[in-house]
Amino acid sequence: MSAVTRRVIKIGSALLVVTMKDIIRCGLAMIVCFGALAGIYVIMGAPLLGAAQVIVYIGAISVLILFAIGTSLITPLIPIYQEELGFNDTVVALFMLCYVVALVPSMLTLGQVSDRIGRKPVLLAALATLPLIQPSSAMPDSVMGLLESVKL
Repeated sequence: MSAVTRRVIKIGSALLVVTMKDIIRCGLAMIVCFGALAGIYVIMGAPLLGAAQVIVYIGAISVLILFAIGTSLITPLIPIYQEELGFNDTVVALFMLCYVVALVPSMLTLGQVSDRIGRKPVLLAALATLPLIQPSSAMPDSVMGLLESVKL
């Protein structure tokens, strides 16, 4: 692959990063962009810089994609809540903020717990509590009912 091809791939994937609306595809395009940049560094005689590009930036983007998947699990419920409960955009933004504020500490806590006792018991406990919690958040009768289900 020539340097011109790598530059075209880099510019094309960079344009995809700024024009795509889907965060997952945008992150994948960013990984391609950084990969092409790493290839350009290697061609220019800086293989250590190219390796650092791959390890640091592509690794970081991969983690951000996983975080985006985790935080966007609630997204399909937003139109339902807007129609059924009459949420405006401000309430939706606050609802997402509450979700992320609850998600991050629980991920950090459960990560440490799974390091100590193993992943299998933590995953089994989470799977056991999921059927108990999901019905309360699927059919809330008011905003307060929804907030109560989020606290669980």
